[in-house]
Amino acid sequence: GLTGLYSREVFDQWLAKSVAESERYGDPLSLLMADIDDFKAVNDMHGHQTGDGVLKHIGADFLSNLRSADFAARYGGEELVAVLPHTEGKSAVTVAEKIRSSVYQRFSGGLDVTISIGVACWRGDMNGPADLLHAADKALYTAKESGRNRVIMADDR
Repeated sequence: GLTGLYSREVFDQWLAKSVAESERYGDPLSLLMADIDDFKAVNDMHGHQTGDGVLKHIGADFLSNLRSADFAARYGGEELVAVLPHTEGKSAVTVAEKIRSSVYQRFSGGLDVTISIGVACWRGDMNGPADLLHAADKALYTAKESGRNRVIMADDR
């Protein structure tokens, strides 16, 4: 659709498959969860067509910074996610930072749109995809609460 990314329904299936493979083969798996900072203000101040353009460009920034083996989807209104198979935490943070920086540079001096990204890695003590999502969401919340326009890695408890 609008973002050029997969839908939430396809993402849910892909994440479940990726988690199962990671459990079975012991390969690392990372999840990025991003939220466009103050997106409501963009829509309110500049209109929904501009907001749609922002979503489209950020979708392109996601895709241009991911490998062909990675998977990106629109999770909700202004939330985007990416599944990074065979990727440890440090590498996932590097990818997330590239995406964050691309968005910042694209909109700097204009709309000044930024994104915050939470990163989580699959751990053996997690009980399925919902735990991985929760960890990424919690890291995203921390990124938002600590000033936005940043990447935060989930705690590795």
